[in-house]
Amino acid sequence: MATLEEQDKENEKVTMEKDTYAADEEASTSAQPEKNVDEPVSAPPATSQASTSDFRALILGRLDSQARKMNQFEPIFNAYTQVCDEGIRAQRQSRNSLSQLDSAGDSLQSAQLEALRHELSDVYKKKSINDQALLEHKKELEERSKHLSQVQTQLAKALDENKKFAQRIAELEVELAKNKEEQTAIRDEWLALKASSATIEGKALELEKERCQLITRIRDLQQTQATFLNDELERHQAQQRKKIQDDIAAAMSAVGQAVDATNAVSGSPPEKEGRGFSVIADVLPERKTAKFEANDGEVTDVAFISESLAATAGSDKKIILWKISPGGRVQRHTVLTGSMQTITRIDINPEDKKLLLGSSNDHMARIWNVDTQRSVSTLSGHNDKVSVARFFSSHQVVTGSYDRMLKLWDASASKCLKSYFPGSTVLDLVVCRSYFVSGHFDRKLRVWDGRTAEPAQLLEMGGRVTGLFKTSDDNQLLVLSRDDTLSLLDIRSLQQLHLYSSEPFRTGGDMARCVVSPNMSYCAAGSADGGIYIWNLRTTKLETVLNRNGHENTVLSLAWCPTGQGLMSCDKQKTVCVWE
Repeated sequence: MATLEEQDKENEKVTMEKDTYAADEEASTSAQPEKNVDEPVSAPPATSQASTSDFRALILGRLDSQARKMNQFEPIFNAYTQVCDEGIRAQRQSRNSLSQLDSAGDSLQSAQLEALRHELSDVYKKKSINDQALLEHKKELEERSKHLSQVQTQLAKALDENKKFAQRIAELEVELAKNKEEQTAIRDEWLALKASSATIEGKALELEKERCQLITRIRDLQQTQATFLNDELERHQAQQRKKIQDDIAAAMSAVGQAVDATNAVSGSPPEKEGRGFSVIADVLPERKTAKFEANDGEVTDVAFISESLAATAGSDKKIILWKISPGGRVQRHTVLTGSMQTITRIDINPEDKKLLLGSSNDHMARIWNVDTQRSVSTLSGHNDKVSVARFFSSHQVVTGSYDRMLKLWDASASKCLKSYFPGSTVLDLVVCRSYFVSGHFDRKLRVWDGRTAEPAQLLEMGGRVTGLFKTSDDNQLLVLSRDDTLSLLDIRSLQQLHLYSSEPFRTGGDMARCVVSPNMSYCAAGSADGGIYIWNLRTTKLETVLNRNGHENTVLSLAWCPTGQGLMSCDKQKTVCVWE
């Protein structure tokens, strides 16, 4: 009995401690004030009060933390309390029943009670173990539930992506089938085109053979025609020379003394010998006698080969020869081909009139035989467009290029003899006796004697030098520049003798040229407005402007007839005019 009473006291003590602990937790929770951020911070109390307050706050904080930790065991404690209460009630009931038993059964009851107490202790232990296992299983169940939800979400996404991929695969299969069909059709078409191409190539070879045969026949016919025309031309020229000589002889016999007296008074220069004919006097052109379309595109240069034969060059890669009859009748004579790009300048061999020289934008210069219409020499060595080419002698040629170089060539061997490095783009050049003069983009004139690599003389002009022309006596040089002026210089000293200009006159570009009449009476240049301005060489007076019914575009080049009676001009739009 004493043992049961001690057990009862111990259970009551545990219950009281638990109740006291719960009451303390509630008191600490209610006693702890909430922190207000907006409240101002009060002044600190005394040292003893501060340490008491800190200790109290520490205890309350620890109690609060311990309460939060113990909250998760609240159901266990409650279950434990219920079990304890039931045990106490069972003990009280057993105690009441035992008090009624005999003293003789006290030992048996004590043994039974001890067994029950051990059994109850085992029950408590198993309960706590089961409660702990329950909590662990519950936690594990929650984690597995979360994991299951994540797996289900991923599975749903994977199923959606699988559907999309299946749709995309179906689309790609349809597209692949279409591509295979198109590839088959394209291959069939390619095979058909290949067979057709082989047939066309065979026909092209046959046509090429026929073309070569036709070209051979045309060349033979042209050769025959050229021979016939040359014979006719020689007969016509012989008749004209005979007639002129007869007229001159008759006139001289009638007025010989009067002519001498007139020449002495007027100071007119004596007659000069030209290219196979006599230059009597320069005639100022007044009207247009012929206007025709020459080359396709720009006509870059014109030149007289003889009194009745002229040449034009242009952007159509051709040099066309024209027969010019008295009265302005112009007839196409023949065509010189072989250039790969625009022909920029043409020149006639002064000793052999049948050789014609042309410079081209294909980095080369070529020499043609006018009688056979064949290229006899090709001068290749520049790295850029060849802007000008001139005969230096009967068998030598000098060329200037946009690669800023001048080259001296052996025309018969097509070999470069010497190179000069002026350092600026060459726009034009002219040959004077044993030396030559070049005009450049850097506004400078350079005189070269052919023996040294450096220029013998140097003169800076007012603008880019676009055109050069020497007079028939080889003593003076006419210079056209981009400052819209023409200058007459003494070739030996490069001193300026005269300056020619006009308010409306504008230089037509870097390819614009100038010209002096054979008898040195006039000089002329084409303007950007389509007019041809002619000045008196000695007085610098502007004699006339030829623009009526003439050019409508920039005039690039001019050529005076060797007889002094007639002027030919060309512009950027196919047009060539003859003025008399």
